[in-house]
Amino acid sequence: MWPDDIYWMPYFLENKKFVGKFLFDRTSDDKYQAKILSLDLKAAE
Repeated sequence: MWPDDIYWMPYFLENKKFVGKFLFDRTSDDKYQAKILSLDLKAAE
């Protein structure tokens, strides 16, 4: 699971439109899980 899933997945599962931007500290790989530095997520009309 990606670190941003917990934020956008509820919108997706409820079939709601959303717009978001996520800034990560670096790319994830098999040894490192990226950390979210900032996020902007909201429901779309």
